[in-house]
Amino acid sequence: MPIQRIAPETVARLAKLARLGLSEKESEKIGHDLGTILKHFEELKKIDTEGITPMIGAADAKNMMRSDDEDLETPEGGGLLRERILEAFPDRAGDSLKVQKIL
Repeated sequence: MPIQRIAPETVARLAKLARLGLSEKESEKIGHDLGTILKHFEELKKIDTEGITPMIGAADAKNMMRSDDEDLETPEGGGLLRERILEAFPDRAGDSLKVQKIL
């Protein structure tokens, strides 16, 4: 399959949208390069991908999340996390944390 020719008007429009100032020589090269890229995509369309699971990324990463611990964070669990924070904070007024004024 021959390389698809990208019209100079199309390259000029793309350059304008991308806010690129291209010389005539650069415009010709970009047009040729874009045609080559499109040719590769046409070749990729021919590949049978039936039954192949789509990938989200290059690595097989899993979302590493901790489980919620109701005993620490909810009032039903006694609010232990809240109590631990209050106990560890250096300056407080009752159940409020006191911080320095910044303004």
